[in-house]
Amino acid sequence: MHAVVLPQILGCYLMGYFEANKDWLYQKYPHLYLGLTTGLCGSITSFSSFALATYLSFAGANKAWEPGADFFNGISVIVLVMGLSFASYVAGKHLKSVWFLDPERYLPCENVYYSLQRTQVSLVGLAIIYIASILILVLTDEKTSSLSVMIAPLGTFARYLLGTFNKMHRIPLGTLTANLIATVIIMAVYISQTTPTSLVLCIFLSSLVVGFCGCLSTISTWISELHKLDLHDAYLYFTGTMTISQLVGLVILGSFSWSGRSLNPVLCHR
Repeated sequence: MHAVVLPQILGCYLMGYFEANKDWLYQKYPHLYLGLTTGLCGSITSFSSFALATYLSFAGANKAWEPGADFFNGISVIVLVMGLSFASYVAGKHLKSVWFLDPERYLPCENVYYSLQRTQVSLVGLAIIYIASILILVLTDEKTSSLSVMIAPLGTFARYLLGTFNKMHRIPLGTLTANLIATVIIMAVYISQTTPTSLVLCIFLSSLVVGFCGCLSTISTWISELHKLDLHDAYLYFTGTMTISQLVGLVILGSFSWSGRSLNPVLCHR
């Protein structure tokens, strides 16, 4: 459970702090602000892993189903993750009153920033990440980690593109779509991991879950949106997202487990 909870705490905390500094940060460094919030915080947190953990708790996976106990287990996961995520987001906003991020001290001057070609800087940074990942993939045994890093930017970029549709609707449908697509993928991959496969396929599927789904889905942006919506829309958005994600689990994982097969994933063996 700590693997599901801790990233949400960190990502939501940073999201709250960056949003608290939005007035000057977005005005002077709009692309940096976008990279820190949508890029960094959105990629640290993952809705798909949260949705999967919630369904497995509700379903009592890999043990005899106890409707009463498992129902409260699922509710406990939701309350724990959502409560800590909201608390971290608010705590991040409060941090501004304790430590104000002084742009003149910690960031390069505006002339230096705008003298750089943003596209070139982005491409160079992406190239460095991919070169480092390829070296790690070839020279070490950390195959899953390096491949995850290589796949991750695709998920982040897809979420950014989907996020452009958020302002067109009363409910942020772009974020909702990104979270649900990642949920479908992670649950489908979870089923495929319950049977032995080749090492290469196993590493790819694990990287797809950690890298692509982890960066395509987000809780930090979701929490931020819930915090900004009016009460009625926030409850509608939260309830709709959770309900649809659990119905996805019921269709994909439920139909699989009802056939008598185990939901216990198989680890990748070298």
